[in-house]
Amino acid sequence: MIDTTLQGKDANCYVSVEEADSHFTTHPLKDEWDKVTNKESYLVKATQNVDKCIFKSSKSLKSQSLKFPRKIDKDENGEYFIPIEVKRATFEEALFLFLNEDKYIHQINQSNGLSNFNLGTASGNYKNGVSPLSTETRQLLSPLLLKIGRLK
Repeated sequence: MIDTTLQGKDANCYVSVEEADSHFTTHPLKDEWDKVTNKESYLVKATQNVDKCIFKSSKSLKSQSLKFPRKIDKDENGEYFIPIEVKRATFEEALFLFLNEDKYIHQINQSNGLSNFNLGTASGNYKNGVSPLSTETRQLLSPLLLKIGRLK
């Protein structure tokens, strides 16, 4: 079940299914999103992927389970909010996961500690440190990410 409670200690998603459905009403891949039967699962996994990034600033509350809102995410009335870039990235990442379900399954296996697999005569290894995010998700989040320079 999705919990989108702002600053919640048990929150597990940045967006609701209703928000996602609304986002995709004018999206070029609307028909693909409409095929998703377990939207909550994809949105929660997309949120988990987004939260693997290192962002500028820190959580607004140490007790909140998700990285957003951050201390800097306040509107003109001083109320915290989830930045639109984060919501859009969550929508797009959820659709990416659905469209690339075979890769999503491998991601789940890797996050559960599986380091290699055998399927009949085929086998493979999982590498650590590979970014789980789609290119579009990374682009949407880029302005919010902490930039770490290289030492020479």
